[in-house]
Amino acid sequence: MIGQTGEPVTDTADVTISTTETLNRRNIITQEKGEREGVENVDERPKRGFRFWLLFVALCCSILLTALDLGGVGNATPTIVHDLHGTDFTWVGSAYALASASCLPLSGNLADIFGRRPVLLASLLIFAIGSAVAASAHSMMILIGGRAIQGVGGGGIQALVSIIVADISTLRDRGIFNGIVGMMWTLGSVLGPFVNGSLAEKASWRWIFYLNLPLCGIACGVVVLFLNLPTPQGHFWKKLSQIDWLGNIIIIASTTSCMLALTWGGIRLPWASAQVLVPLVLGVVGLGVSLFYEFKYPIKPTVRNPIPDCSTQHAELGFVSADSKVCFLQQNQLLRASRDVSARYRHQRHCILLVSRAAHRQDQSHTDVIRPMWFQAARAASPILAGVFVLPLAATISPFAIVQGIIAAKTGTYRSVSAVGWCFLVLGVGLFISVRLSTSIGLLVLYQLFEGVGMGLVYSTTFMVLAPLPVSENAAAVALLTFFRTFSQTWGIAIAGTILQNELTKKLPAQLIAQLPSGSDLAYSIIPQIRSLPEPLKGETQDAFLQSTRLVWIILSAISGVGLLTVFATEHIPLHRKTDSNWDMKEQTKTVTSRPGPEPTQASS
Repeated sequence: MIGQTGEPVTDTADVTISTTETLNRRNIITQEKGEREGVENVDERPKRGFRFWLLFVALCCSILLTALDLGGVGNATPTIVHDLHGTDFTWVGSAYALASASCLPLSGNLADIFGRRPVLLASLLIFAIGSAVAASAHSMMILIGGRAIQGVGGGGIQALVSIIVADISTLRDRGIFNGIVGMMWTLGSVLGPFVNGSLAEKASWRWIFYLNLPLCGIACGVVVLFLNLPTPQGHFWKKLSQIDWLGNIIIIASTTSCMLALTWGGIRLPWASAQVLVPLVLGVVGLGVSLFYEFKYPIKPTVRNPIPDCSTQHAELGFVSADSKVCFLQQNQLLRASRDVSARYRHQRHCILLVSRAAHRQDQSHTDVIRPMWFQAARAASPILAGVFVLPLAATISPFAIVQGIIAAKTGTYRSVSAVGWCFLVLGVGLFISVRLSTSIGLLVLYQLFEGVGMGLVYSTTFMVLAPLPVSENAAAVALLTFFRTFSQTWGIAIAGTILQNELTKKLPAQLIAQLPSGSDLAYSIIPQIRSLPEPLKGETQDAFLQSTRLVWIILSAISGVGLLTVFATEHIPLHRKTDSNWDMKEQTKTVTSRPGPEPTQASS
């Protein structure tokens, strides 16, 4: 090709193809080098005074409230269902999980528009209303309705606590604070079964829900007094118009459809039935449509595009053309191609990190649900004794989550810690595959300690998900991450429940299955009877549970292996020491203003 001056001009397509990859690689290296230098040389950690710690206490009180309720209701469910003469006990927990997961993305959207404190207070109020409805219920339908209302409030509380922690702490220091919040969650999860079980046995199960009312009042008082974060400007109706109504409706409907299918599948109805497949397919398609809509149309989307805007990046071209028009065209094409490659690269990285987070949550959900059930079945333990047996696992997670937070704060590294955590997790879960009825309690404690260490150290996956994103996207990113975590938990419980149901159907003694109602959940129906069964039926039933859960541990080990592989598929991004200035605690009278343009990522200086 010859330019107007007679000098040869390189073909545009050839230049684009030959230089795009090199240009993109150079830009990424330069960008990340600048990020690394900026993060290491600039320390913008906020000063933490008395107000900060009072605020943090308020957040811990809020998360403890939901943990006490969520951790203890399951232990009292048999008593509740018997008292209300119900049969569909699975919905006591499923209604809460469904409502919580469906409304999580909306929580982040509302927090950005109305501010953190009003949304957290509203969540606490909704949780209290749901508790009052559940406490006064005289039928299963009203109880399930109350649990659904509780789920809306509980999901908002969990999301807002995570969002506010992200607002007031830097990414580099956040692991320590997340670990402390996790310790409060563990404390509630450990105390919940004992407190609620004692109330159900000695007093009335209704006090489980009535107890939430004064606790909600205390939490609201602490939040009002100490949660002094800026509030966005604008009138109420103007803010209301900024809510992504269509996007949230699609997300809530799609999530509800998926959760219904996951709740019914394999237990109430066969997976191949139309009642399960239709809502599952509609839900998955709806979630895909919601992502397409969210990335394209809303001014304030509920789900933000995880790929940072590369429109402000500039390419340095290594050639000179005499034809200015052709040169301009080449520059635009090179820049556009470079953006496309960089976007694909970042998108793949973000997806890998979400897979890692999903694997971690499925590991935790399996052990939270299946492990206590395993001790009650295979060891014929009472619910309270089963809670004691899982203490080594529950009590180890939070301390090691704090350990990984301290390591991240001191060194700025997290990939190596995450890799070590996944190795411990694979080891701990894998060892349970070899467990027999005669395995000593000491070995079971040791195996669970390995799991707890692994789960605590793997909390660093949160760093990897948030590190590439702008600090202004904290609320949307944390809400989406919490939604993804909750949805993965539900999916994991559904998979484990289906496997257990199918395996028990094949391995339990036929005479025992014949005594149970058709279509019932075998595990929950049989566990209360195991200790009273005569021999050898008792031993055969315990062995059936042992063999059935072994397949669950095998699949869980494979999921943990996938989580380990994701660590090696990602690169290290430096952790910044910044907070979002729009939500800092420096000035109580500060207001939040909207920012129309793109912003630097969290790793940038």
